[in-house]
Amino acid sequence: MSNTFLIIKDPAKPSYRLNLAADIETVLVQAGHVVRTWDYHGDHLQELIDLVRGGGIDIMLTISFYPKVSMLAAQARIDYFCWEFDKFANTALLNPRFYSKHTFLFATCQVDTDLLLANHIQACLLPTCRDILLPVDYELTPEDHAEYGCDVSFIGEPLLRRNNPWPDFEAQLADGSEETRAARETMSAVARGALSDQEPYTLRCQYRLPAMVRRRLKRSEFARSLDVTELVSALEKEACRFQRLSFLRLGRHRIDVYGPDEWRLVEGEHLRYRRFAEYDHEAGKIYKASKININLTRIYGGFTGYSNRVFNIVSVGGFLATTPAKNQELFFEPGKECAVYSTPAELQELCDYYLNHEEERAAIAAAGQARFLRDHTIASRVRTMLAFHDRLKS
Repeated sequence: MSNTFLIIKDPAKPSYRLNLAADIETVLVQAGHVVRTWDYHGDHLQELIDLVRGGGIDIMLTISFYPKVSMLAAQARIDYFCWEFDKFANTALLNPRFYSKHTFLFATCQVDTDLLLANHIQACLLPTCRDILLPVDYELTPEDHAEYGCDVSFIGEPLLRRNNPWPDFEAQLADGSEETRAARETMSAVARGALSDQEPYTLRCQYRLPAMVRRRLKRSEFARSLDVTELVSALEKEACRFQRLSFLRLGRHRIDVYGPDEWRLVEGEHLRYRRFAEYDHEAGKIYKASKININLTRIYGGFTGYSNRVFNIVSVGGFLATTPAKNQELFFEPGKECAVYSTPAELQELCDYYLNHEEERAAIAAAGQARFLRDHTIASRVRTMLAFHDRLKS
């Protein structure tokens, strides 16, 4: 059955979300659906309200969750698809008034899917997808090889201060009135202790930070007044910073890193900062030209899903070395379609081996790309959306 979709695009969001929205639009049109688009501009929704009231729209769709769009869909009695790429750490988003039988939420990791289902929200696991624009069959030029060729690479952030709330939070705890000093010192001790407790688990790809915070708070006189979820949210990026720097400092191989210039603060003999990589095309060239591409799933994600980095790497035929997922069989088979490690030592051994076994490395990269083309294209994700919607509606 053909539907009329209204895809709501947010120009303020990162380019990859706009790329995904454009790809979804193409797939829906190819499948015989009618697609209209509308640009989201903050809370100025009157134009959208008028558009919806005008009729003719069956389903609204966004990349990332917009509570006001969801509530508008409920009022207009039309369905709302949301593909949510961010972890639902903000429990305020679980407010039941934001959801109705018209809301269909697609989460990229199992942890979020389970959380949404536990709150009686219609949800389905829908992994992320490729969102770069470099063609999957792009052939590297000699100039590309010269510019991007390396043994091992990583594209991402070091999370020193940028996108890491912990340094500012820590500074706030150190500064305040005498009346709040005891509470601030307790909070600081709990936070530092929990981060320290998490570190050995991080080095084994295990996430225990919420339990560590609760344990540290257990004997505190301030425990009842503190929001564990809020405190964990302030700490999780710091745990991720420790993870990235611990895994990326290989002893025998230099890693080329691309991202914000914060990397300059931690680069050294085995970690070379290149520059910020243009996302849509240059990132794909880096993935294809690197002998080994590292993916580090952020520690707080619970290892129940992969970021778009994984699918971007394999889509262009890059060799993927990644931390594991608990539902690994949904993605890529270790040893055949990717390589998987759980500790810094395993990553070191993996790099040692595959840098010296070129044919095996190339075969795994080719198999990973074939699996992507078979199971993980945007067309397959859209089919999952529509099938989930049809199943619940029937």
